[in-house]
Amino acid sequence: MIANFQLDTKAAARADSQTPNIRKSGAFAEQITAARTYLTRSGAQMLEVIFVAHEGRANINLCLFKKDGSENFGRDMFMSMLTCHRLKNVNAVKSTVKDRSGNDQEAYLFPDLAGREIGFLLQYAPEEYQANDRTIRVADRVNLVTSF
Repeated sequence: MIANFQLDTKAAARADSQTPNIRKSGAFAEQITAARTYLTRSGAQMLEVIFVAHEGRANINLCLFKKDGSENFGRDMFMSMLTCHRLKNVNAVKSTVKDRSGNDQEAYLFPDLAGREIGFLLQYAPEEYQANDRTIRVADRVNLVTSF
């Protein structure tokens, strides 16, 4: 029996990539695995929440502040999440994460949200886009309707 293990990051990445995306609308209750805020190239402030339920995972992106600094509806949704967790405030911790292309990106993580159970009412809204090779692909987009 093996009792000691050394981290194999390639195996971990394979396991993470095998978790299916949520591809239906409905109510899902499970756990936030990570939450981070970052700035887009245009200057808008976003929140990305990675949510894993029995049915699969969802990357939920909310715009908190528009590029001009004004509040956006996504901030209200974030406040709803904090209310569900009975959190009066959360502090982001500066870190570096890999973007989808494998490049380092500055991000601010919310460790107070990671590992917390929550319910989300999600709307599955697949979206077509043109890839770099000019082919049309479909992204699994999930919209957050409300938290519970």
